[in-house]
Amino acid sequence: MPKSRRRKPKKQLASRSPGNPNRMVFKKMDFGIGDRHEEFKQAVLKSAREDVEQYPALLDQLFGVLKKCMPESVVSTFGFYGSRAAINDKGETRTLTKGIEQHHIELLQGIALTLPAAEWGEAPSTAEVMQTVFDIVPQISDTIFKRRLIAEADEVDDGQRALMALQEKVRLHTQAVRNWGYFSEVKLICRELYAPLDAKLEAAAGYTFSDILDVSETVLATIEQRGNDYMDALRRVLSARDGKSMVEGYFREFPDLVGAPEKLFAVILEGTPREGVMALLMSHADLRHSANMSVTTAEVAALIGQEEERVDRILRMLSIEPGELADQKIEHMFLSNPAWARPGIYLGDRYMFVMPQAIFSHINEIMWNVATSAKIESDLSDRRATYLEDKTESVIKSVLPTAMITKNAKWMVGVRIPTMPPVYSEMIPPTVPR
Repeated sequence: MPKSRRRKPKKQLASRSPGNPNRMVFKKMDFGIGDRHEEFKQAVLKSAREDVEQYPALLDQLFGVLKKCMPESVVSTFGFYGSRAAINDKGETRTLTKGIEQHHIELLQGIALTLPAAEWGEAPSTAEVMQTVFDIVPQISDTIFKRRLIAEADEVDDGQRALMALQEKVRLHTQAVRNWGYFSEVKLICRELYAPLDAKLEAAAGYTFSDILDVSETVLATIEQRGNDYMDALRRVLSARDGKSMVEGYFREFPDLVGAPEKLFAVILEGTPREGVMALLMSHADLRHSANMSVTTAEVAALIGQEEERVDRILRMLSIEPGELADQKIEHMFLSNPAWARPGIYLGDRYMFVMPQAIFSHINEIMWNVATSAKIESDLSDRRATYLEDKTESVIKSVLPTAMITKNAKWMVGVRIPTMPPVYSEMIPPTVPR
């Protein structure tokens, strides 16, 4: 008899009061700890200490993978499955890989870039290798947090412990929080904010802030479209009724493949189930993520109608080459990862952007670094202040059209705000000496 498909009711954290349906009644949840809080705390700390002891071995294991297999393939595959979600016919989204966040992908990229190109592996990544990476990277990330948790617990001074707890909240926010707005709004704000300084940056660097945004948007759109096309093609391949049809569909949907379906049939053992053929094709298809996530200077320049030299300067500014982070401490990458402000990887003849959306996650840091290098950071600082004030004024006017707004006002002791309707002036508190 098939099991019921009905979902089990979730435990309620809050419910409506029968007497007053608008009143929230909160219920205390019991996790089975009871009076054993201290015992539970010590168990957590013991587990944390055990995991911290495993940190060097985890790091060595990850470096072993990167020195054996092509890091560009490992990082791109990790990034592809970690940053994408599937949508079903009902409009529901489901991540391709649970437990992988953007900061995990950035961490793996930063670690890979500590290795010089001469130490990068040359073997193709396999499903087994990628599963190892999917297991290790979150553990490494969690271990750094657990180190600080132990340090906080070992602190005997209550004041210092409270300070460390506050610092940890800030660290966790910095480590994991990324996007600061809807993408359409982010693009609009960036254009409005930075475009007025185009002439000054061009005079100093040979390109403009608008050029940076043009290149970044083009790279993002190009790589996202390739990813979508890849998913659509792979979905058609995997929907075949049997292994033979699946292989034939693989060659049909990916015409750049060398050889013929018959040669692949000879490699697949007779009697291999449909799921086995599916796993084989997916593992092979994953090898193209690196190419799909890479762009050349000529490609981008042609798409935006700009000279290649200018585009290459921008792509180079946005990218890090293998080995450039050799002196970077991995522990510091959780709160200050160079891959944030330079999310591309320079591979000599191309630039790989595992997460091109990360450019806009950290666009303000990127623009500030550009302005600092061009020695126009004071102009950018003034522009930010002006933009914020102008934007605030426009927002207030949109909701309070009759309000009197005074820009650039300076507070002066003993001076009242000039002529205002009585209904408003009565609401203004009297000035007091500082």
